[in-house]
Amino acid sequence: MFENITGQTRVKKYLAHAAETGRIHHAYAFVGDKGTPKKEIAVAFAEKIAATSTDVRLVQKAKTKTIITVNDVREQIGNDIQIKPYKEGKKIYIVEDAGLMNEQAQNALLKTLEEPPEYAVIILLVESMEQLIDTVRSRCMKVDFDPAYDPASQKELIDLVSSVSTLPMGDILRALKAAKESLSGVNDILDVFLMWYRDVLVYKSCRDSNLLIFKSEENRVMKAADALSYRDIRRICEGIKLLRERSVYNIDFELSAGLFFMDVRDRMVQR
Repeated sequence: MFENITGQTRVKKYLAHAAETGRIHHAYAFVGDKGTPKKEIAVAFAEKIAATSTDVRLVQKAKTKTIITVNDVREQIGNDIQIKPYKEGKKIYIVEDAGLMNEQAQNALLKTLEEPPEYAVIILLVESMEQLIDTVRSRCMKVDFDPAYDPASQKELIDLVSSVSTLPMGDILRALKAAKESLSGVNDILDVFLMWYRDVLVYKSCRDSNLLIFKSEENRVMKAADALSYRDIRRICEGIKLLRERSVYNIDFELSAGLFFMDVRDRMVQR
């Protein structure tokens, strides 16, 4: 569901569990600063629980407006929500920049939140719960997103995994320590690792750069794909998953990851 989305492991785990168990609230407030993948995660979650892809609606302000008006809410939600989905499943409304709703628009939305159809789910994307009026706020399940991190931090991790065969152990440990300080947690680091080696596997299989997550890194992905066997890539991905398990038990992540990368380096050098 969230394979191509970096970070926010806690949020993704919570929503994946909700989708698997069917314990889905009728309204959510996704709360996080600019730069967090609120929309991407909302869309992925919606597509998972929706009856069909046509039952996922993006609610937006008019291009000529600076706010979401009462007419926007009525036209995009109120007039449509009573139409049942085509198949069994949910019908989802994702309100982008929900903090731009004025008070009249939020009051119009409140009427739906008070008596929502059983198949309807409304997701409000906001930077702060203070952007919502009390009555709307109280009817939404709050989902807090971890702070956004600088894309440069992700770039540093990609530099690490792509250059591991030539880096000394000390440089690897320093890079991991810097990543822990820049990203929101160990799981975000491991997400980048997994997506990188997913790209290596995909490229090794079909040589199609359009399928890559890190498209701008095609040359480095190609080199890694040529240097590693399918078995090596599988073992590396298993090693990343083991690192994730060890992090739960507070085993020294930097040391464990350093040893992991030494193994990766040995695999690349031997070929």
